[in-house]
Amino acid sequence: MAPESGQPQAPQAVALENARFNARDDGKSERGEEHKTRMNLSDVVAVGEVKREERQIDRRDNELKICGGATELLYNDPCRRFVNGFTIERRRMRLWRFERTHVCVSKEFNFHGTPRLFIRFLLYLLFSSPRNLGFDPNVRRYFRCVPEETDSSSGASKDRYEIAYRYQVGNRYFLTEGPPISEEAAYWVVSRATRVWRVREMHFHESSNEHEYTLGEPMALKDAYLLEDAVLDSGIKEQIMASLKDAGADDKDAARYFMEYEIDEVAKLPNEKETGLEDDLTSDMETNEPASYTPRNEVPPVSTLPGSQRTSTSRRDAGHPDPSDSTKATQRTNRSATQETLPRRYRRKHVRTIFKHVCQSMYELSDWDTFVQCMRHLIKGLDYMRRAGWVHRDISGGNCLWDPASRQGKLADLEFARPYKHESLLPHEARTGTPAFMAVEYQMRKYLYSAVGTIPTEDIFATSPKGQSVQRLTFTYNFYHDLESLIWLYAWAVYFRPPLLRVPPSSGTEELLRREGHQLFACGIEVVIDDTVYGPTSGCRFLIGGMETIRHLAQGYYDIQSLPTNDSLLNGTAIWSADHFTYDLYKKFDELLGKVADLIKKVGDTFPMRHISSRREKTKRHRTEDPDSPTHHSGKGNKRVKRSEES
Repeated sequence: MAPESGQPQAPQAVALENARFNARDDGKSERGEEHKTRMNLSDVVAVGEVKREERQIDRRDNELKICGGATELLYNDPCRRFVNGFTIERRRMRLWRFERTHVCVSKEFNFHGTPRLFIRFLLYLLFSSPRNLGFDPNVRRYFRCVPEETDSSSGASKDRYEIAYRYQVGNRYFLTEGPPISEEAAYWVVSRATRVWRVREMHFHESSNEHEYTLGEPMALKDAYLLEDAVLDSGIKEQIMASLKDAGADDKDAARYFMEYEIDEVAKLPNEKETGLEDDLTSDMETNEPASYTPRNEVPPVSTLPGSQRTSTSRRDAGHPDPSDSTKATQRTNRSATQETLPRRYRRKHVRTIFKHVCQSMYELSDWDTFVQCMRHLIKGLDYMRRAGWVHRDISGGNCLWDPASRQGKLADLEFARPYKHESLLPHEARTGTPAFMAVEYQMRKYLYSAVGTIPTEDIFATSPKGQSVQRLTFTYNFYHDLESLIWLYAWAVYFRPPLLRVPPSSGTEELLRREGHQLFACGIEVVIDDTVYGPTSGCRFLIGGMETIRHLAQGYYDIQSLPTNDSLLNGTAIWSADHFTYDLYKKFDELLGKVADLIKKVGDTFPMRHISSRREKTKRHRTEDPDSPTHHSGKGNKRVKRSEES
């Protein structure tokens, strides 16, 4: 019998059918017929692994499997806040907990010799409320009816049912439609775990009847775990608009270049006594020592849990330097390396945001006409941020959006945005953003266009007043770095979103563009663009015109870094004042794209794009990353460095 459309399911009662191979002790699968196992994964309250022996290999195998199982549960089930688990090797038992800020494991104990601990754990699993077992009371599963085509011969319609999720945000309810717009970040246990859905608001006919409702207009919902002291996106936007108003700019016009928020708040949970509500925060766990996987051989463990399970994709400036700076930090403070690598203690808050419009990311755009329009709007948005004295610091194809309804480009994800003249006291900034689109200077943490080597002889031998202090020029993120990220996004589109008709599927041009694109993002800007696509007789050569901005940007960097610094941050870092960064570069970039847009209009073709590589495609080199994805270029060698005189 088909379920009633819109019927809420019994909590955590979805049956999922998974195919499993016969597994051998060596971890390999036997050939032969698959065994179908019907499992109710959504009502699992704990994951566990048990071995009859307590060899080192058994212990390690349990650790790897329980981490994998917990990762899959958190990723596949939006109703979960955390996952509990246990491992047993003969009589030795350990308890586990997987949260969005940490993975913790208890010291092992003999559950035969001290059964009290084991019994308490079982009682906890049997009698705790769903909330205390890790389920989110604000998310419910629903059966949603999806109409299929009507059979013309019989007149009967075939409907299918899919699982949707009802999110409670404040006192309002929203039902998801289709698969998530974005959920890749939710795979990593310790992370922001961002999910974005297309949703519609639910209007119930009667408050006591959850089966009958009507749906409102499409909106977008973002579910994420932000650091506890992070300012919400809507609050950052308000600060930017206030700064623009103080600067005499048109804040009303500027607002259309940013996302519009219907709701932006920290999720609430009933308190322990259920007498009120409290913020949904991850637990405040005291850690005694870092946890490590059991090594393959009998050697002391040298590496902690993988970065995906102990570090965040979002690092606040106020007290959490980038892990890559641990060596430098040790030298600065004379603290031991062990102290520097201890797990960081911080909490995350569960934030839900409702956007008024459903937008497309730059990766999803289908033609060059729309792409160029969106880029021009983004340039305008970044210029408004410059005038407000703010830097975005996370420009990427996923954070640059296009609203098809209003045909408007918008800047999103302001979590890392901050004033250019910020108040952080850290001597070194934590890197934020998508590596593929980072400014080269920001990747390398140093200025590359200083005027050293071009100093006139008379200036070299000039004397300065005695006692004049010399300031070490520490790198600081500035407005032009945001603009450079946008230029790299344009270059990415040139290679990985070429005009459809210029790249026949079986011509080999697709692989050639992919290879040249990788060379561009990994090595430098002096790569030859394939003549078969953008050659003189291609009819679309002008599409690469936007990349000419690179040369103007190099000159802009050189001009700025040729000037003496005339301002400083609270931590003493010398900087150039904001008024040195002018509209000229933004104007030149916009003018170049304006020429491209005019030629597109003149030709009378929107130039549909060929998506020669999917962002979500798996590769041999990176298990979950695509060569042209934003996260692929994070390893060594991603230094697109050219000095101004070579550009």
